[in-house]
Amino acid sequence: QVSFDDAISRAKQAYLLAKNENVPYAEWNVSGGKALEKKIKIENNIEKEIDNNRFFLEYQPVLDAKTKKIIGAEVLSRLNSESEGVLTPGSFLSAVDSVGINDKFDYYIFEKNCKWISNDKKQREQYTYTINFSRSTLCEPQFAEKIIAIAQKYDLNFSCLAVEILEDKNITGEARKQMIDNLSVLKAKGISILLDDFGSGYTTFGDLQNLDISVVKIDKTITQNSVTDTGFIILKNIIRTAGDIGFKTLCEGIETKEQEEAVIKAGCDFLQGFYYYRPMPVAQLEKVFNENSGGV
Repeated sequence: QVSFDDAISRAKQAYLLAKNENVPYAEWNVSGGKALEKKIKIENNIEKEIDNNRFFLEYQPVLDAKTKKIIGAEVLSRLNSESEGVLTPGSFLSAVDSVGINDKFDYYIFEKNCKWISNDKKQREQYTYTINFSRSTLCEPQFAEKIIAIAQKYDLNFSCLAVEILEDKNITGEARKQMIDNLSVLKAKGISILLDDFGSGYTTFGDLQNLDISVVKIDKTITQNSVTDTGFIILKNIIRTAGDIGFKTLCEGIETKEQEEAVIKAGCDFLQGFYYYRPMPVAQLEKVFNENSGGV
């Protein structure tokens, strides 16, 4: 009961839905059609959103497991889209990847954070700020050089910066070798290296063996399962293995007192999750810093 052109348009949308979800076929419906239209719209505008500086930062604090003091924060991006309103990473990171501008986005967010730190270095450099990077960006030949140049542009101490390796892609061969070299250069400068979501996706024990990292971030599913007998044994052994190699550990996704007790008992070094703090705007972070009475 639609025109031929509308029927063809819906068929194309169903094809794209099937392709995106990697299934043999999909049927068009109103909700799916609107979701796809929104996805395409975000993809078409995502680079312009970066150029127009439509992104802003939020921060989720990280605590020392022994003192319960804040030692730093993970940097999280948000998009204030002119057409779609405020969007979280789940809505726009796939667009960044689809368009192929991971590197542009990653450097943009890193510099945005560096600029913010530089506005009050005395207070903000006491803490360490972790910025996520796609593995495709990490394996670029000029990656380390660009990161160092941005930090020097804002005259920052390298020790207040941390690079987090996302588990978004499986990098092999020469690209992986380049990534390893880049991370070694940054770590030698004093920038911390974190391995994200250990225990899920592409993050494996091979990464522990080959990457020169500082902290292993343990996936929230392992953290949250640590309240069970089996889950606790798994977590404890991961933490012990990381410690034997010389790495610190961070348990993310802590949401209850029971989970906190379990990860501390297992020997985790750093804590992060909604049980302590949710992602917050910079004004709230500064208030939390003041209440925290000192950084690292």
